[in-house]
Amino acid sequence: GQAEGNIPQYVVDGIKKFKAVSARDDLTEKILKSLRDDVVRVVDPTFLIDIPVEPVVGIEGDYILFYYCDGLPRDEKIKIIEYARAHSLKVYGAGEGDKEYSDITVDITPFQWVWMFKNAKWVITGTFHGVVFSLLNHRNFACYLTNPSRIAKVNSLLAEYDLQDRITDGDAQKLIQIAQKDVDYAAFTQKAKEKIAASKNYLGKVFENV
Repeated sequence: GQAEGNIPQYVVDGIKKFKAVSARDDLTEKILKSLRDDVVRVVDPTFLIDIPVEPVVGIEGDYILFYYCDGLPRDEKIKIIEYARAHSLKVYGAGEGDKEYSDITVDITPFQWVWMFKNAKWVITGTFHGVVFSLLNHRNFACYLTNPSRIAKVNSLLAEYDLQDRITDGDAQKLIQIAQKDVDYAAFTQKAKEKIAASKNYLGKVFENV
């Protein structure tokens, strides 16, 4: 049978059996709180670890990194690529291919994927983790979101750090303008430290009781 919000009953039963439950975004938190009242908000797990990086051979100089902007109009993407070429910037995809990119970087390791975010001049993304790794690596970035689940998760994440102005309607000029705008990483770091400390404290208490 079905339960709250069309969640299968076996999922509801399973969630209610857990000793502790946490959520990383508004939608998940809302769903879980409809099932139990002890849900704790935590940061995404990637905030809690230091991920090693591995350079991608052949990538040098400043570049714009695309990471899955599903539905971004082709002509708008080409405008960004043309802007990059006119300003001596290369363009790559983090694990995705496009013949218009400066080079195809699909066959990369997870550590090289992180390195590409760490070294990008700007990131243009349509995903939750595209934003997460832009934030963790203190990159300027802009978002174009079409997937409903991603819209909810990314909006939730950006709202936590007062960065909703990073979302665009897919216009190339707006994407470029926002990507050029510096993120206040001093403010982000302060908020992130508090959230990370709270998450680690919660996890410490949970594992003490396992």
